[in-house]
Amino acid sequence: LTAALLLHLGGCLGSGGDGSGADSTAAGDSVTAAADTSGAKKPKKEKAIKVNIGEVRTGDLVMPVFADGAIRTPQSVVIKTKVGGQLMDVLVRDGDRVRKGQLLARIDPREFEIALEESRYRHLQALSQMAAEADTFEVNHEAVKDFTTARNDLEKLRTNGSITREEYSNRLLELEMAALQKGAFREAVFQQRTGLAEARMAEERAKLNLEYTEIRAPFAGIVQGLAVVDGEIVAMGAAVCTVYNNDLLEAAVNVLEADLGNLTTGRPVLMAVPATGDTLRAVVDVISPNLDQATRTCEVLVRFPNPDGRYRPGMFVRAQIAGVIFKDKLLAPQSA
Repeated sequence: LTAALLLHLGGCLGSGGDGSGADSTAAGDSVTAAADTSGAKKPKKEKAIKVNIGEVRTGDLVMPVFADGAIRTPQSVVIKTKVGGQLMDVLVRDGDRVRKGQLLARIDPREFEIALEESRYRHLQALSQMAAEADTFEVNHEAVKDFTTARNDLEKLRTNGSITREEYSNRLLELEMAALQKGAFREAVFQQRTGLAEARMAEERAKLNLEYTEIRAPFAGIVQGLAVVDGEIVAMGAAVCTVYNNDLLEAAVNVLEADLGNLTTGRPVLMAVPATGDTLRAVVDVISPNLDQATRTCEVLVRFPNPDGRYRPGMFVRAQIAGVIFKDKLLAPQSA
């Protein structure tokens, strides 16, 4: 009975396993066939490629030279006093725009006016003495003419190298002594003896010092760094302020020694000013004859106008200078 039961179960398990395996194999083959049929009907799509095109032309190929630097003003001056005294008026403030010759400050002129009057009195005194003694001398005009001719000839010999400077001095002294003995310089000597020559020089010096009490702008510009106030007593040579003219600026950029070989003045320059976001077009104006031994760079100056005052001395710049130029090359746009 037990043996019969085992045989019956074995037959059932064998029959069920064979049927299930056959169905699975048939289903797999059906799916594979369907996939092959679908792939054959729908080919794979290719991706489109975009390209940039441009016109090829013949022109000059420029290899740029890059250099960094800073903007500066070529026209600035520290205004200093030429005479000492008390400042009566300071007429400007920092940031004021001034014109050429405009009065910036004034020193008390009264002491200098008195000095001028004194020199004028001494001048008149010398003139009166000279008038009183006028009949005691007579000028030899022929001697003056002969001396002038001889001195010009001697000057030509010195200029063309025929005589040395020492020989020129000795011979000139001989000519002067001979002319004096003939009466050539009697008027000048008379003026010196009466004090007229000294009085004239003193008067001119007093006039000049009186003019110096008015401190004026040497050129149009902007006042900066005012260092004095009303009532201050200043000495000769004291700094009053600085005047900047920013209408024309220059950028001083440092070019590496290796890039100097083909660089010349007049080359085009593109100059970026990061502070304002601008790019300026200019040309190379000056290439320094000296090379910095520490940095192995050469200073190059690029000048440009600044009518609106947009750019200021000290701003950083980055320059792109036309360096090596290859003529008549076939060029394609970089974008293509």
